[in-house]
Amino acid sequence: MGNKAFNLMRVAKAGISVPPGFVVHGAETLSNKELISLYKNYIAHGKVSVRSSSDKEDGEKKSAAGIYKTLLDISSDELGASIQAVGRNSKKSRDIPVIVQKQIDAQVSGVAFSINPIN
Repeated sequence: MGNKAFNLMRVAKAGISVPPGFVVHGAETLSNKELISLYKNYIAHGKVSVRSSSDKEDGEKKSAAGIYKTLLDISSDELGASIQAVGRNSKKSRDIPVIVQKQIDAQVSGVAFSINPIN
């Protein structure tokens, strides 16, 4: 799994609330039945976001968040096609891991930096 998925797992294990989800490695080819089973086990109901989790996105020395595709408002029926669209979006990195995560409709949102992003 990539850094985004790994860090979401670490945050959840630390007891911080993280929307439920699962990771599909880009090399995996899961049937629609298997994807629906994962969806029912981890998310249960509602729309999801389908996001990349490439090890080339966010690292200790550089951040390239947002260079890969993210799909929002995805229903369980659209999972297979959405996972393929996100996982095969990069020209440099084929079959990147993909996070399927319950989508939370927020009233507000923001970004918190733990270090100065400029220097």
